[in-house]
Amino acid sequence: MVTLTHIGGPTALVEFAGWRLLTDPTFDPAGGKYKFGWGTGSTKTAGPAIDPADLGPIDAVLLTHDHHEDNLDAAGRALLPQVDTVVTTAAGAKRLGGETRGLSEVSAPTIRRAHAVHPLTAVQTEYSLWSRNAELAALDTCRELGIAFVAFSPLARGFLAGSLRDTSVLPPKDIRLNMPRFQGENFTRNLALLDGVAAIARDAGVTMAQAVLAWVLNRGDHIVPIPGTTKLAHLEENAGAADLHLSAGVMSRLDALINPDTVSGRRYNDTVLAEIDTETLDHY
Repeated sequence: MVTLTHIGGPTALVEFAGWRLLTDPTFDPAGGKYKFGWGTGSTKTAGPAIDPADLGPIDAVLLTHDHHEDNLDAAGRALLPQVDTVVTTAAGAKRLGGETRGLSEVSAPTIRRAHAVHPLTAVQTEYSLWSRNAELAALDTCRELGIAFVAFSPLARGFLAGSLRDTSVLPPKDIRLNMPRFQGENFTRNLALLDGVAAIARDAGVTMAQAVLAWVLNRGDHIVPIPGTTKLAHLEENAGAADLHLSAGVMSRLDALINPDTVSGRRYNDTVLAEIDTETLDHY
């Protein structure tokens, strides 16, 4: 049996078969503690600082991850402090049993600088049919350096699964309400794309979510999509995409339907865009 204890942010303590594994923390070398939390700017959620000793025996730290808000200087630029974080945290992580390092929402130059200091295991960035910024450089850089590319929001925050047709059903604090693609005329224009995705999926004999995830998986062997869900049925549906072998024609149809020229609105608002270090297109 697997026991999962949520600690904070994306971090959990996973216990199974006698193993105790800590996943996705950020280590604070100055305080000698792990810290947890995620988000940026007004959406940032501060997590607790926990002394490693308080967690009990840990067999391994699977991936010590620096999320983008931990890697920026006061002006919101991902410059030398980001690499400093890798330098100092690597020693602390190794001392505590974990040697794998990851960064989130970073550009190709930052990936190269960080990787030169301490080899990176993974880089996490949004990537889907409707968020293609990683194709500018980060995807190829990770492939070249042997780094896993973890694609978060591969279903476009659930949009490309097809069930969200009205943003008024979202709770008031839902992060999507602050994203331009889910607002006003942008959302209306983006809605017009969904019927096309549904038709392509139907022709292929799969669900919309499976078709979209299969497209992401097809973009490279080093890509690991991490669709989020709270429903077991969706988890099973999403997992089914890993076994699909959709034709090149299906992939081409999806690619032509949803891309930077057809999606309306930027993926983040200006405040959040100023706080991350990914390559961007002017309108995207």
